[in-house]
Amino acid sequence: MKGVIVEIRNDYAAILSDNGSIIKIKNNNYQIGEEIQMKNTTKKAKKKIYVLAASVAATILIAGTGVYAYTTPYSYVSLDVNPSIEYKVNIFDRVIEASDVNDDGADIIINLDVKNKTIDNAIKDTITEINEQGYFKEDESGGVVIATSCDDSEKAEELASELKEKAEAVITEKSITAEIEVLSVGKERVLEAKELGVTPGKLNLVEKLQKSAANPEDVSI
Repeated sequence: MKGVIVEIRNDYAAILSDNGSIIKIKNNNYQIGEEIQMKNTTKKAKKKIYVLAASVAATILIAGTGVYAYTTPYSYVSLDVNPSIEYKVNIFDRVIEASDVNDDGADIIINLDVKNKTIDNAIKDTITEINEQGYFKEDESGGVVIATSCDDSEKAEELASELKEKAEAVITEKSITAEIEVLSVGKERVLEAKELGVTPGKLNLVEKLQKSAANPEDVSI
């Protein structure tokens, strides 16, 4: 379980966990906004948590720190088959917004409810919906391209690896014939793709096609 430090009082710190609860822990030189990994708590500890939550909730809500941490985009993820979809993900790896990038993506999004879900479950639900709408053909080899972006490049690579595993599990479960390609990119790449009206993953594919052309200089991105 992950959490973000939202308040520090002397020797103790308050954490907003990814399930929305407030947890009191010993302050180990933490800084407000710092992300940490937490072990599962016992029932006895949970009783103390609720007591603490009652005493600090008003302060945290007024300060808005916890809400800000949950609602602020931390990572960006895109998924392309033919439908193209983008997800804004918070520091807890939960989806705070999903949007279509093309018309086919709009047809998928309208049937999805992935807000507040973890991004790996959102990817699973999205691939499942794309399959149910017939974009993967039994007699054709399809492809799924997932791109991740974050200010922390290591985080982007880690997320890309996790999502590849989730996507591969889904296509195996659904007996989908498709190749999975994942990549992590910088924020500049995300902005470049947005200017062209595509996802970073699709832009990467277009550039590959351009480079493989007989006369690459004649092909316009």
